[in-house]
Amino acid sequence: MQPQIFQYYSLYFPCFHRLHTRWLVIVREWRYLPPFARKTTYSEVWLTADQVGDSMITVKSVAYWLMGGILLAQSSPDLVVHVEVNLVQVDAVVTDGKGKPVTNLTSADFEIRQDGKPQRITNLSYIDTTGGAMTLRAPRVKGAPPLPPVDLQRSDVRRTFVVVVDDLGIAWENLPAIKHALRKFVEEEKQPKDLVAIVATGGGMGIFRQFTTDPKQLLAAVEHLKFKPMLNRVGISSFPSFNPMGVASSPIPGAVSRQQSALSIGSILRALRNMPGRKVMLLLSEEMSMTNNENYVQDLGDQAIRASVAIYAVDPRGLPTLQLTAADDTSALNSRQISRVRMERSASYLFSQSGLSYLAQQTGGLFFHDNNDIDGAVATVALESSGYYLIGYQPDASTFSGANRQRFFHKLAVVVKRNGLHVRSRAGFYNTPEQPRDTSRIPLASKTHQGQIERAFASPFSLNSIRLRLTGLFVEVPKQGSWIKGLLHVDAGSLQFTEDADIHRATVDVVTMLDGGGLAEPDFRSDTVTMRFSPATYQTAMKNGIDFTFFHQARKPGPYKLKVVLRDNSSQEIGSASQFIEVPDLGRKALALSGIMMNAENQRAAASAPGQTEAQAVDDDPGFGPAVRIFPRRSKVLFAYQVLNAKTNQRNLPELDLQTRLFRDGKEMYAGVPIPFDPTGQSDVTHMEVEHQLTLGSALPPGEYVLQIIVTDKLARKKAATASQSTDFEIRP
Repeated sequence: MQPQIFQYYSLYFPCFHRLHTRWLVIVREWRYLPPFARKTTYSEVWLTADQVGDSMITVKSVAYWLMGGILLAQSSPDLVVHVEVNLVQVDAVVTDGKGKPVTNLTSADFEIRQDGKPQRITNLSYIDTTGGAMTLRAPRVKGAPPLPPVDLQRSDVRRTFVVVVDDLGIAWENLPAIKHALRKFVEEEKQPKDLVAIVATGGGMGIFRQFTTDPKQLLAAVEHLKFKPMLNRVGISSFPSFNPMGVASSPIPGAVSRQQSALSIGSILRALRNMPGRKVMLLLSEEMSMTNNENYVQDLGDQAIRASVAIYAVDPRGLPTLQLTAADDTSALNSRQISRVRMERSASYLFSQSGLSYLAQQTGGLFFHDNNDIDGAVATVALESSGYYLIGYQPDASTFSGANRQRFFHKLAVVVKRNGLHVRSRAGFYNTPEQPRDTSRIPLASKTHQGQIERAFASPFSLNSIRLRLTGLFVEVPKQGSWIKGLLHVDAGSLQFTEDADIHRATVDVVTMLDGGGLAEPDFRSDTVTMRFSPATYQTAMKNGIDFTFFHQARKPGPYKLKVVLRDNSSQEIGSASQFIEVPDLGRKALALSGIMMNAENQRAAASAPGQTEAQAVDDDPGFGPAVRIFPRRSKVLFAYQVLNAKTNQRNLPELDLQTRLFRDGKEMYAGVPIPFDPTGQSDVTHMEVEHQLTLGSALPPGEYVLQIIVTDKLARKKAATASQSTDFEIRP
């Protein structure tokens, strides 16, 4: 174990070359002190430059340790808690010795101090962010599709997670372990009402930067993480071999790369200020040092405190040896120089962690380091954020500023009195109480017709003033290429109709956006649809709803985000929904499947081609159609899809096996036997239309299900021989 700085003091040192300069080094373990200092009974040791040399620590090494301390002392955290003139509310996380949350404490178990003075706690409550208990799912069945997303309103969100992968400060060798840990988080630890975004500081994430509840989108974002060699300040390996000739370990200066990382993290923190729920940033980086000429870490800490974001930092390097190995070229060094290399490496390692440690400490999070279990660190973050205490007290009248008083920062300290428990909270708050939001200052443009629609597109949440449900499907149209087909079901009862001469009228704006797939900018289309229904059709629409169909061309393969905003021109109410869709690269000539159309046996989906947005009153139970997909047990369901790019034999016929699987909550409920596909009647064997019937047995319990189709091409190469597609649906009694 190497010495680790755990406490910092502000020091003044004019120049590094001054031999009489004395350095204060704070070490965690006394046994790592040099021999001349071991007589002290505490871990504060003053070193002169000569003694530094005697203990084989260079002045530069000590400076690495202490520059972080100076910057820490200069930081000024900002608004951290909810503050009103008569009330200060502090959030705190309490864990036991095993790191598990403690949820049964009372106000008598806490002590809170403001600027060192005890305060009388007036109210305390425990906020459960998981809705009762965390659901830790079993590992996903191999090949199983992700769970379907939950359509969240703003008021539904309990936790907002941002996973920030500092790909500019992570070595190539550590990226696979990070991706494995994030896959496990999405598949097993993410809760249904968690809003999550996965972001890389190096950019290039496109639609993956967006908040979502969709595990499919999050898993795709994990796979999209790439090593960026031309921007990375670490390199291929976290600990490059020592070379006395001085080979650079990074292609660009560290300061430039760190600044880019800071800009990315800062923009995320600003976006989080107005997000709901418990706000957590999981920051994975192995190089975020603090220097005396770069104050970006303090700025990030201030922004996190203002946004009420707890930062949990993870250093993915694991437990390093930091010792010289056979790969290190020390042939030209003497024993003293070799010892100095070891100390330099240790000091540099600690210095690289200083910013991560600072951010976690200031915001009430944790810093995970010197541990090879990245999966466990990420799981701990998910568990810790399952709840927190909200502690309130009435501050002294002098706490808040008058008209002419200067801004002042009040330090907060929360103490838990029970033995064996640990508490963490943020640093404090300024003497300016929070002001209620003045809605009159919202720009007029955002209140207009266009402004309403723009705000709906900008929001990560679904709006439900108009109740609707969206299904997006990839389809291949012969001679026209790949398209995204949108099926939108609207509750007609949430629209405002007018009646004139027995005709019921309603006019809506349907604005759709397709983003991603390498598009230079999102593809918007807007249609104004006027519905004119006879009394009979109107009654049918009010009972069963209205279905809209629209298309967007997917000009390039890749992941897409489809979003629709529907605005009622009469009531000015708005509804919105979105979905993540992947379009395969058909140019590779590999086996691929379209999206799945699923409907009841007696309601065959009507064929449609790209054109204007269409609206149609639903004739039957809306659940039976492909836009809603709600079926009773013992019913027969039809599902159809396209099989594309199948190989053919000498008779120009494909040889395919088809398999159907059903999943509920990630568990396999049914797996059909692979059956050979009969291509009889197919006019184009490279573009085949397939339809099957599925009977939902009476033993299937009600709930949300995922239907998965697996097609195996027995004539294709092994790597390209299998394709799968899935869709969600619901079974009701």
